[in-house]
Amino acid sequence: VPRYIPANDDEGFQIMNLLDPVLRTANAGAVVATIRAFLSIADAVGKRPGDDRDEDSPTVDDLKHQVVVRIKAPLVTLLASGSSELTYVLLKYVDQLIDLCPGIFDDEYRVFYVRYHDQTHIKHSKVRILAKLANPDNAPDIVAELGELVANVDEMMGRIAVQSMASIAMHDSGGQGAVESIARRLVEM
Repeated sequence: VPRYIPANDDEGFQIMNLLDPVLRTANAGAVVATIRAFLSIADAVGKRPGDDRDEDSPTVDDLKHQVVVRIKAPLVTLLASGSSELTYVLLKYVDQLIDLCPGIFDDEYRVFYVRYHDQTHIKHSKVRILAKLANPDNAPDIVAELGELVANVDEMMGRIAVQSMASIAMHDSGGQGAVESIARRLVEM
């Protein structure tokens, strides 16, 4: 299905509606394949600059945004219930989706907190994702979580946590006073 190019917008939307129930299955492979199909169809049927389509037709970016909103809940559910290998692959998908549509996963930032029993590669991925999820509303919580990881026994984890805090400060995604707060927290450690 991801390679199929719909004949028109209506066919593309019909295919997405038919595939929608697959997102609610417990099979991660089926969910990931459906996500790929949704993004492929959105790319094929979306309006591009210079198209002579109707002005009301959604753009490629609008469709991809709608697709990511639609697949957020199934991905978050699978992240919480899978094996470490599956979790790592899904974290990589989430990382790419965050780059594609920033801000969609921001309200789910607690899902990406590092747990004691997480494998090292999963911890590293979660910490990197947390930096991308920071916004003025959740940055204090994320910075506090990252601050706990700086003094971790794993030296690499501490480095990644500091890099993530620096990323939040540099991109000013923490809002007013975030840079001072992050600097103060690092000095106190």
